[in-house]
Amino acid sequence: MEQGGQGQGGQGEVLKRGFSLRLVFSLAFAFVSPIAGMYAIFGIAFMIAGPAFW
Repeated sequence: MEQGGQGQGGQGEVLKRGFSLRLVFSLAFAFVSPIAGMYAIFGIAFMIAGPAFW
């Protein structure tokens, strides 16, 4: 008789782990986005204020 949704051997559900292309792309996007944003802010500020911004 099974109780608690466990199969034979008393093991519960098995989680599948792995890297998919979608996961790798989302991690890369999350890492690169703030860096690109900082470059954009720096470039705009440098164009507006000139060398005084540095």
